[in-house]
Amino acid sequence: MGYRVTEHNPCPKPSHKRNKPTAKMRGNISPSTRKKVAERSQGSCERCGNRAVHMCHIERRWKLTKTTEKDLIHGCIVCHSWFDSTKEGREWMLDFQKKL
Repeated sequence: MGYRVTEHNPCPKPSHKRNKPTAKMRGNISPSTRKKVAERSQGSCERCGNRAVHMCHIERRWKLTKTTEKDLIHGCIVCHSWFDSTKEGREWMLDFQKKL
């Protein structure tokens, strides 16, 4: 038995653009948002004050709006690990978010 060769007849692509952004588009952090977080934290961890920091999402799962500075926190490696792996860390981040 062999494969039968047929004519390829794909559906035409739609001419309209997307109505709403994808989850990846909503999760992107704009340069202005990064700048606002950096100004708020002054380049240090917002929990312990360490200078080696990176962006951490506070609660991002299935959020339908664009990422804002209230969804982000600057955290060092140790604090980021604490945020992600402990109940106290997650609660601390949510309390911090409420204060913003």
